[in-house]
Amino acid sequence: MNANEQLKTKILLSSTSLGSGNCGLAFYRRVVKGYRSPKMHPRLVYGVAFHKFMDVACKTKDLKLAKEKALQAFELPKVEPKRGEEHLSDFNHLFKVACEAWFTWIADDQSFSLIADGDGKPLTEQSFQIPFYKGEVLEVDLAGTLDKIGKIAGGIFAFGDWKTTSSWDNKGYFKQYELARQLRLYRLATLLEAERNPESVVGRLGKEPNLGAFIDAVFLKPSVGEVKFERSKFFIFHAEEMEEFKQGLLRWCKRFEQSLIDGTVHARDGIVTGACEGKWGKCDYWNICAAPKGAVDVMLKSNFNQIPWNPLDYNGLED
Repeated sequence: MNANEQLKTKILLSSTSLGSGNCGLAFYRRVVKGYRSPKMHPRLVYGVAFHKFMDVACKTKDLKLAKEKALQAFELPKVEPKRGEEHLSDFNHLFKVACEAWFTWIADDQSFSLIADGDGKPLTEQSFQIPFYKGEVLEVDLAGTLDKIGKIAGGIFAFGDWKTTSSWDNKGYFKQYELARQLRLYRLATLLEAERNPESVVGRLGKEPNLGAFIDAVFLKPSVGEVKFERSKFFIFHAEEMEEFKQGLLRWCKRFEQSLIDGTVHARDGIVTGACEGKWGKCDYWNICAAPKGAVDVMLKSNFNQIPWNPLDYNGLED
């Protein structure tokens, strides 16, 4: 390895991390430097635990084990819930919702069936890490996890993604995924893997010309009896759409690399783009950016844990 290679910044780029992409400084702190809040919002922990329950239940059919693994995830450090969101910190609520989803929806799903690997295990929680960009000072691998892979009844292969949400607009909720990056990034990963490793699980998906993608949403309410489960339509992203997305992602990588080279990565771009105030409230680094410059380093080290960004094991729950 030469000196230039040693100086390269190497990152795993996920759909989640791209959520910070309209402020290079926030992205740099989160993904390159690994600064993360010591406690997560209850809605995020709820979602992590729900995913864990479904993965274990699908693979083992052992709901006792699924409950144990979900509880382990649910015990991740989290902040106090806001008023009206107390159910998001109640494991009994999560367990009842997960069981309801399993028995009334997933175990008897007539429209989509999971496919299994060579050992007979259903293809859930299938992670990928694929080289995508290599520049002068930056290397980027795309990374993520496909929640479930299977086949639509009488039709095409597809992958699905779980979402737990407190959205009140059940129908309008799915509209956002028509232009959202997440499903497109997953589809791009399958296409790249088909070129790189065509016999892998993700690579074989990439060879499917009409691969479907969908969202399975759990619309949460404080009362378990009011919780609803709904599936989006099946999205199919055609070649020209995927090429457009790929080129846009490459442009983003090049811009971020240039900001590393010229030092503008430390500029507070969120003030210009509006990223300081996001969908879920203030940016995690709001107080850091609002503080005097001399206090920034001290505040980062005292208010955040510094852990390498790894979306494939972000919460330390991998077996």
